[in-house]
Amino acid sequence: MKKKLKQQKELIVQEEETVTIQEEQPEVKMESFWTFMCHREQLISLAVLIILLLGIGAFMRTYYEIPFIYPDSNTYVKTAMDDDFDIYRPNGYPHFLQFVHGITPKLSGIFWSQYLMFAVSTLILLFSAKYVLKIKNGIFWAMSLLAILSARLIFSTNYIMSDSIFTSLCALFMTACLWTIHKRSYTWMIIGLIILWPMCSIRYSGLFFIPVLLVTYIVSLLGVRKIVPWFLLLLPPLLGVLFYKTTRAEYKEVTDRDVFAGFAGWQKINNASVLFPEAKEIPMRKFHGSEVRKLHVYMQSVPDSVFSAERTFSTDYMWNNKGPYKQYTFKKCMEFKRLLGLQWIISSEVFGRYADQLVKQEPFRYCKLYILPSLWSNTKFHPFAEENTVFSVPDLYQQYYGIDLTDFKREVSFFQKTDGVRRIAQVIYWICAVISALLFFIMMRKECFKDRAWLCLFVFMLSFIFIIGGQTISCPCTTWRYTMCFYQISLVFMFAFLSYLLDSDFFKKLISLVKKEQGKD
Repeated sequence: MKKKLKQQKELIVQEEETVTIQEEQPEVKMESFWTFMCHREQLISLAVLIILLLGIGAFMRTYYEIPFIYPDSNTYVKTAMDDDFDIYRPNGYPHFLQFVHGITPKLSGIFWSQYLMFAVSTLILLFSAKYVLKIKNGIFWAMSLLAILSARLIFSTNYIMSDSIFTSLCALFMTACLWTIHKRSYTWMIIGLIILWPMCSIRYSGLFFIPVLLVTYIVSLLGVRKIVPWFLLLLPPLLGVLFYKTTRAEYKEVTDRDVFAGFAGWQKINNASVLFPEAKEIPMRKFHGSEVRKLHVYMQSVPDSVFSAERTFSTDYMWNNKGPYKQYTFKKCMEFKRLLGLQWIISSEVFGRYADQLVKQEPFRYCKLYILPSLWSNTKFHPFAEENTVFSVPDLYQQYYGIDLTDFKREVSFFQKTDGVRRIAQVIYWICAVISALLFFIMMRKECFKDRAWLCLFVFMLSFIFIIGGQTISCPCTTWRYTMCFYQISLVFMFAFLSYLLDSDFFKKLISLVKKEQGKD
């Protein structure tokens, strides 16, 4: 009995000594990012990826010397050339075109500037993610190749549209969020805030990243007891308010109309058109405002055959001159002798109020007929229809860039040939994205929020949800361009989470269980 008690006391003493030793061990500091980048593994990876990017750039410059265009491209170029205000779209991209034109007046300057932004932002995001999230080298290579060899991202770098520069800014913004959480750095908080402004100026969907930045601030300040740093939470919403006020003031100065976005009401009424023709039966007393009631009377006179879900999800109602809303606008132009541009904005205001009241009357039906199909539209495949488009306004490009494109015809169609592979890859991508998101939420525990790597994954996951949610509500996905901005962000989340899983106790227990079962056999 005495021997047993003596042995137990010795064991207790040994355990206490072990705990003391563990507590006294100094915390192992993580090496700096620059030291990490100087390792042979990183230098080789960086060199190979730079060579790959140079090869892609050379290919694009050789076979696609002239950029791809879309009808909107002409408006962007004309706005930049005339130093004008575009009432139809955000004005950030025309300012970017002006900036590039100031450096080089050649048309090729658009490609090189956008491609450089793509290359730099991608490399910064990838290596930052590998360092902060401790991504295994094999997984890093898979992630990097998918992030760089995306046909959509490469195509868009030579496209006179805002998508490439916006996607690059998204990558830089999420990199800033990554470093904000990792270092709890006020400097990185401000950098993220600074990047957010041009994102919103180039595309209004940049506003969806304001809650992402807000969540980033919150998780980076967890455990901070001082009150002053928490006032930083006011900065993201203040930026949103400032951007909103500034944009409204610009519209007011140019058009004398107090609106934020000229196309907002058009988009709302396009989406709410799924409620027709049944919405004609809504009593007039349910609507408020004389102009809204007049519009309802007009909509009751439109034939039922005009309305279809297909037209809503192709946004045909916004742009078709024979559609009911364009016809209404033309009618008001003649009635009040207004210019089309001004009436387009006035109609947008009326359409917006009318659409809001329609949705308020039938919210559940709207959710069923528009929100759910719009969410599903993000997963649909869209081919590269713009590869063979012709320059319908060659004089514009001759005047601004000094190049004659009258008889230009593209002889290469490499990107269209990738449609088959992209179609399969898109299905695999969405399956992996959904599985990763579900596993992430299933494995989430209270203790996870003490791990900064997990917090980074949490913010990346939320950004994915915020962007898809915001775009689903605002506009159906009608082109491959709309889902491009969150592609690299989602790749980092999926592959970093995979690396996290492989190191987790859950995976180790699963492997040991499988080995035991194999041993029994």
